[in-house]
Amino acid sequence: MFRRAASVVDESVGVALADVVGLLRSGAAVDDAWTWAGVDADGLGEPGGAGARAAGRLATRTGAPLAPILAAVGAEVRAVEDSVAARDAALAGPRLSARVLSWLPAAGVAMAAVVDPRTLVVLASTPLGWCLAGLAIALAVAGRWWMRRLVNAAVRTPADGGDSMTLALVAGACAAGLDVRRALDEVARALETPSAQSLARVADALSSGSSWPEAWSATVTGPPDAVRAALARALRSAWERGAAPAPLLEVAAEALARERRRTRERAVGELSVRLTIPLALCLLPAFVVGGIAPLLIAVVRGAAQ
Repeated sequence: MFRRAASVVDESVGVALADVVGLLRSGAAVDDAWTWAGVDADGLGEPGGAGARAAGRLATRTGAPLAPILAAVGAEVRAVEDSVAARDAALAGPRLSARVLSWLPAAGVAMAAVVDPRTLVVLASTPLGWCLAGLAIALAVAGRWWMRRLVNAAVRTPADGGDSMTLALVAGACAAGLDVRRALDEVARALETPSAQSLARVADALSSGSSWPEAWSATVTGPPDAVRAALARALRSAWERGAAPAPLLEVAAEALARERRRTRERAVGELSVRLTIPLALCLLPAFVVGGIAPLLIAVVRGAAQ
């Protein structure tokens, strides 16, 4: 039987999950939907794979329909994929600039050799040339390492928080008919991650009669992360006043997406500025030490002869 792992084919995990959701909504059984869509849940990339497996555990534990839970997970996966694509596109320019600038010291040596071939003789056969070459190489290596580190740090800027899948699962659980307290508890059990266990403690506190602020303040130590804060804010009206949780969670998801965009844009803007530091402190000095200085020495020596 053919089954594809969406993480290794030329399509998104979000599209693969949408195929499964479509089959579930058309009346297919759960196992048949995965099989007919040709998707292996264990082969899905993260965080979609973890979300899909947690959605399956959540549906199994609660008896809730899988389709709305998996649909919420798929929507979050597609949002994350779009954010990653936008981040990579925005970083393409700074990354190319860093790659081009890293060759500046070599370009300096080549330029000097073209202007006066005796530059290579100075670098290769004189003690002063050896010192200049060693210093230029050290500066060039340091500059390239520094730039690579800056670019990699910008690339690692979270386009999502892995915990954003928690918000999607709670939204899916509520859409499937679970009340707020049970949705928090069951999502924590389905995810089986330390960061999600605070939701189970919130649910326990609500069951024991604690108010909404007391339940959250008693179970979270230190500043809450963005997802817990979004859940606490979005679901308060649903718990205290009986408001429908779905629109509230949708607004919370949009707010987190906006924060992701701001983080991405800030990282790209900061990278463009930060790249000037290794350029000024390492690559330009390497250009001068490895190219301009030997050229001047060669010209002075030639004129003295």
